[in-house]
Amino acid sequence: MATRTQPAPRPRRRFSPSFNRALPWIAGAVLLAGIAAFASVRIAHNKTGHETDAPLSNKPAVLPAKDPNVKLPASARVTAQKFIETAVLRQHLAQSYKLVHPTLRQGYTLKQWLTGNIPVVPFTKKYFMEARMKLDYAHPKDALLEVAMLSTNDKKFKSQYFFLEMQKQGDRWLVSSWVPRAAPKIPISTS
Repeated sequence: MATRTQPAPRPRRRFSPSFNRALPWIAGAVLLAGIAAFASVRIAHNKTGHETDAPLSNKPAVLPAKDPNVKLPASARVTAQKFIETAVLRQHLAQSYKLVHPTLRQGYTLKQWLTGNIPVVPFTKKYFMEARMKLDYAHPKDALLEVAMLSTNDKKFKSQYFFLEMQKQGDRWLVSSWVPRAAPKIPISTS
C-alpha cells in the first residue's frame, strides 16, 4: 500500500526585524498624511459660496426674452404625422428622410437612412393602433409635441409616450428630436 506524502508547507515570508519595528511608524506617517490632506481640502479650502455671491441690488431682475406662443400651423402637424408613419414605424424611409432636421439626421446619407438603422426610436407596427398628439408649446421657429403611441391590447407591447420637437427651416417644419418620455419598455422574450 502506497502512502501519500503531504507537500511541505510553504515557508512564511518574513520581514527583517528592522522593517517590522519600522512598520507602525510607516503606517502612522501614512495616516497623518491622509489626515493632513483631508484637513487641507475640508478646512483650509472650505468654500461656503459667500465669496461668489453677487452683491444685492435694488434694480429689477433682467429676464431672458421669451418667444411668443403661436398656433401650431397645420403643415407642422402634417409633418409630425408623416414622420410617425414613416420613420417611427419604419415604412417608406425615403419620405421620412425629407422630414427630418439635420440635427436628428446626424449626418446620415439617404443610403444609410434607408437601412432603417437610424437615430429614431421605433415603434413596432404590429402593435401600433394610433398616435395622439398634444401641443406643449409652439413658437414662431420651434414647437414641442407630446405623442402617445397607443398599442393594441397586447401584454407584450405597451403604449409609450414621446416628445417630438420640431424646428422651422425656411418655410418647412422639420422634426429635430424624437425622445421617449420614459425609458422604452423592452418586450419580454418567450424563448
